[in-house]
This record gives sequence, structure tokens and C-alpha cells, in this order.
Amino acid sequence: MEQNKNRPNDTRKPAAYIVKAALDPEKLVAGSSVWCFSDIFEEFYGGFGLLTHSGISKPAYYAMKMLAELCDNRIVLDKDASDGEVGIAAFEDVDKMQILLFRQKMKNEVLPKEHIEVEVALERNPKEVFLERIDEEHCNPLQLWEEMGSPQELTNKQKEMLLGETALKMERVSYEYTEHRLTLKAEVGVNDVWIYALFLIILYFFDRQKGDIQSVV
Repeated sequence: MEQNKNRPNDTRKPAAYIVKAALDPEKLVAGSSVWCFSDIFEEFYGGFGLLTHSGISKPAYYAMKMLAELCDNRIVLDKDASDGEVGIAAFEDVDKMQILLFRQKMKNEVLPKEHIEVEVALERNPKEVFLERIDEEHCNPLQLWEEMGSPQELTNKQKEMLLGETALKMERVSYEYTEHRLTLKAEVGVNDVWIYALFLIILYFFDRQKGDIQSVV
């Protein structure tokens, strides 16, 4: 990012590609990796890392984080569900369900957002619904860095601000639930990645310091 010689690698384009590539060949490969972890690379600079040379997490890093947080059980959808430009995948555990959306293109084209409605059959209303996303306003350190004047070397304060402002965050979202069907509505831009978490059970723990019950979600 700080050298900005290969700007597309610092955008969310690699993030969407990583997600799509991880979903599509699920039954064909045992594993894959991203080359390479950091922009600090001995051969040449190409901005290929998940982190900048100052240690700032790129959208691709957060895409890997999203994939790592997915539940173990993938729900079987239509065979073409993740094949197109707009793709969807679903995962579940005993206490939650996750809906992963992406819109992957090989170019960062400026196009109207795609309106997507996802309908999920659920026996009961979920306790909470959260959203994590990689888009123009979320997990986009490149934009914030450019707004800062594109400093080639970051101060500790600038690093802290970039990491804090562009971290992957969970936010509560609204939804519709009628007749055992939950509807989610999304406006997904080019190379956006969204993941909804539907918590079916809220887990609690006892906070000894505060002396009360705290929710884990």
C-alpha cells in the first residue's frame, strides 16, 4: 500500500477472488495458500502480500479471516450457487448459520450495486443477526491511506488509526422474519464480500469482575 506500485493488490479485488477460489474447488483440492503473507518479500515488490510492509491488513487478509471463521458444515446449495459473478454459500453449526455473499470480477469496475435478497427457512426467529463485510466503506485501508495523503512511511499513530478504522467488524443488521422464513437484503458492489451470522442460540458467561451475566455475541 505505502509504495502503491501495484494498487489493485491493495483493493478488495483479491479478497473476492480468494473467497470464490476457496469455495469453487472445494471437492477438487485438499488445500491452497496465498502468495505471499507480507509485502516484505526478497525477490521484488509487487504488493502481493496480505499485509503491507508497515503491517497494515489488506482486504485480502480479512477475506482469509472470514474463511477461517466459517462453520465446519457447509450447506449444500444449487451447484451453480458460487459459480457466477454473484455467488452465495451457506454454513452452519449447532448455534448459528452463516450466509456468505460475494460479487467477484477480475477488474475493479465502477458498476451499480447488485440488489440481492436471501431467503432462509428457519423454524424460529434467530436471537441475533450480524454482518461482517469487505466493501468500499469497510476493511478498505487503501482509501483511508490515500485520504491521509498517501504517506510512504507511517507513524505509529497512523498505523494504529488505519488498523482500528479498517478492521473487520460485526454489526447488527435488520431483517424480516415471517412464517418461518428469514429475508436478508443486500446491496453488493463489485468485489464486495459479505458474511451474515444468524445466531440461533445466545451463549452467556458470568463476569466475576462485573458480577453479572454477559453475552458472547
